[in-house]
Amino acid sequence: MRSFYSLGGRGRLRVRETYVRDHLASWLSSRASGVAKVDLVLRGLAVVESEGLLDPDIRWDEIHDLIRPHNYYGDDRKLKRNWLGQKLERLEAENLLARAKSPGGRTRLHVLRDDASQLPLDDPGAAGDGYVSVLGDIFHFERIAPWGSPELSAYFACMIAERYSRTAAATAVFNEGRPWGGGIWFRELKWFADPAGLRPSSHVRVPFAERTLRRGLVSLRSENLVATVRIYRDPRTGERFKQPQGRLLYRNGFSDLRSNRGVRARDLAMWAKGKGLIGGGP
Repeated sequence: MRSFYSLGGRGRLRVRETYVRDHLASWLSSRASGVAKVDLVLRGLAVVESEGLLDPDIRWDEIHDLIRPHNYYGDDRKLKRNWLGQKLERLEAENLLARAKSPGGRTRLHVLRDDASQLPLDDPGAAGDGYVSVLGDIFHFERIAPWGSPELSAYFACMIAERYSRTAAATAVFNEGRPWGGGIWFRELKWFADPAGLRPSSHVRVPFAERTLRRGLVSLRSENLVATVRIYRDPRTGERFKQPQGRLLYRNGFSDLRSNRGVRARDLAMWAKGKGLIGGGP
């Protein structure tokens, strides 16, 4: 079976924050994680310069095996094709892809822009829109295969928070030299949906449920893909938090998904201690 990169997959895919809000979060809240994974892997494989065309030589079972455990349907290509076909129908109905028959009977599949405008696929980062990074390694190393809605929600929350942490002057210094997917952040989980409306009006709120995020983060921590440590001083100011319980500091571990890699709480704790963030606890 060919790998994600041997099929032409990109190392870094960027999707709009509005796509995460309007489509991805909706799928995940309705337990349609399969739809989300199919759309994401297709966006990673489609060629932007060719109006989102997917290489017609890529088999449906190959796509299936990038995003689901190989033993789910064994070697039954028909079952894999049928499963994928159901997801393609939904994506087509939501104006996120277009299919057309070509000479020879093969279906030509064009992945469309992620804002459902039915325009050709683009790179929202190059277009100047707010975006979230999705790293190709989650497909290449098949980490995404067993993930459900909690893990996918947590992954996107981690990547959103990392991007904001990298752009905020007070915290960007902590991520200097760190590869994408390996950043540090300390947002509270309620920050993503922002039910109290505390974030700037220019921000895109994503309706991730806190309970779902907690479940997903527990799962990702078990894979050493996220590390956490409790801190009692604000990384931006050095001042003690008003909450006596402090806050959780997170470090993402998605930048290197090879075996025996990952992030661990003890290493993050040593880093936080060196920055004076742990001192002053109860």
